[in-house]
Amino acid sequence: MEPSSSYKTKLARRKKKYAAMLLKETGLHEVHKSKFLLICNTGLVSGSTAEDVLELFSQYCSVQNILMVPGKSYCFVQCSDENEAENAHNAINAKLSLPGVNGPLYLLYSESMPQQDSKINFHYRPDGLILIDDFISGTEEQLLLDMVHDDFKNTSNTLKHRLVRHYGYEFDYNTNNVNKSNKCEDIPSKYSFLIERIQNHEKLKNWVPNQITINCYQPGQGIPFHVDTHSAFDDYILSLSIGSDIVMEFKNAQERCSLLLQRKSLLIMSDASRYVWSHGIVPRKYDIIENDAKLTTQARGERISFTFRRIRDGDSCNCDFVDNCDSKKKNQPCGSLEIGDDVASKLERTHVHEVYDEIANHFSETRHKPWPNVESFIRSFLPGSIFIDVGCGNGKYLGLNASAYQMGCDRNVKLAQECFKKGFEALICDCLELPFRSNVTDYCICIAVIHHLATESRRIRAIQEIIRILRPGGQALIYVWAKNQLKDEKSSNYLKINRNKDFAAGKVIEDTRSVEFKTSIENADEINGEKKTDVNISLPVHVNRTQFKHEDMLVPWKLKQKQDESEVPTFLRFYHVFSEGELESLCKRIPGNRVMKSYYDQGNWCVILEKL
Repeated sequence: MEPSSSYKTKLARRKKKYAAMLLKETGLHEVHKSKFLLICNTGLVSGSTAEDVLELFSQYCSVQNILMVPGKSYCFVQCSDENEAENAHNAINAKLSLPGVNGPLYLLYSESMPQQDSKINFHYRPDGLILIDDFISGTEEQLLLDMVHDDFKNTSNTLKHRLVRHYGYEFDYNTNNVNKSNKCEDIPSKYSFLIERIQNHEKLKNWVPNQITINCYQPGQGIPFHVDTHSAFDDYILSLSIGSDIVMEFKNAQERCSLLLQRKSLLIMSDASRYVWSHGIVPRKYDIIENDAKLTTQARGERISFTFRRIRDGDSCNCDFVDNCDSKKKNQPCGSLEIGDDVASKLERTHVHEVYDEIANHFSETRHKPWPNVESFIRSFLPGSIFIDVGCGNGKYLGLNASAYQMGCDRNVKLAQECFKKGFEALICDCLELPFRSNVTDYCICIAVIHHLATESRRIRAIQEIIRILRPGGQALIYVWAKNQLKDEKSSNYLKINRNKDFAAGKVIEDTRSVEFKTSIENADEINGEKKTDVNISLPVHVNRTQFKHEDMLVPWKLKQKQDESEVPTFLRFYHVFSEGELESLCKRIPGNRVMKSYYDQGNWCVILEKL
């Protein structure tokens, strides 16, 4: 059936809209025909993955690359040639969709693809990265598989559902370190042929490991991105893969690459690949691999890895990467740094946005009961009022006042989906750029959001956005964590949950750990006569349920432990906790509002402001 003229007009308008978006956001032009396709109405913000895109497009074309753009609801596909792209365009455009995506996909021909670090790169390798295929024979692989499975029969040690054994020293996944004073079982003699082969290999120059970690990965399991602590281990980290192939990814501040580790291969990380680049395995059941210059998927099987390390003598690292080294770089808290918007944004992406992507479901399970003072504020709204919850999470404050028109917004897709399930309206956005017109809402709340912003200027900008969308006379309620959790005799729920008497009494117990955040700035301004292109921040790690000692820190979140888990992963969220009067002072520095009330509520500093 020939499409109606109104349908053709609608498609033409969409095409014009997406072409304008392509030019505005990437600087690329729509063209009549090319091997590059812009895919609209799906992307990382929509919950789609590169695997989803590849599964659909590989039915109609040979895919050479996929670019999933962070924070966007569109992505790019590179086909082998223009004819392949045309086949995909004709079959998919305005006709087919992806699971979980509302409506069909819309495709445009693009002149090229943007340069992004999320593009799949199978050819680049960081300095010092060596992959030796067929390091062991098939017979030796089977022998190792039999020995490992026999070892695992006698252990109940699991980590996030996967079996793990340590020899020599136990590796700590929370700190990427070892306790050197606590030795465990010696490396069994049955693995001595591996040690001997490593020692005699020309690339390793008589290097002998004294620590082995053996992991058994089932399909769908992975490991978080990390760099093994410099001061704990020396110049080499080795990984032997048996049982199944897998893709390991490497990333630093500006680049990212994928490496297929074939079974029986030995990976050697040294130099920058060991000390600078983080490595990890994304938890999924299929990998995207390159085959004959096109992308395809490969199912994962059970993979067993042998990780070989050598414990460093003493506590000092002798590497050349001073800015990345825990034993050389001076600890400097984030609060005393003059960091720009670019660095702050990257810090928040790593230690706020990506963390909440991982913990969203568990976080939502713990957020049900509204705080009384917030509930009272919402119930005071006049009938017919417009109410916006900035950072609404799972929507626990939506629906408390049925007489008001209410809408939530949040940066996290999974939390916004929880609102949808409850029948609430919610959209996905950044609190620094609210997608509402000015003077639109009567009331606004922002609960436990602004303390996740890394700089004062960004915290002010968030408050400015809240004031902007308020109508004159409109009111906003803002809550942030207080540094002093013992402001009144009732203390705070945050401390009360910890039953340790010393904690409840306000005794400061500090975690001596810190975590290094590293990034780079392009086109950095000169500071003190030098161009600062590399930024390294040492953030202290807070001890949960204790009094805060630092203003800027990382606060751990442990996922809910299941019965068959002996360990659960810990995620670190960035917080700036507020001193008394700090939140009120920020509000007063912004013209066009007045602070009606400032108060302390169960470990939070709170203000109610009115737009003038």
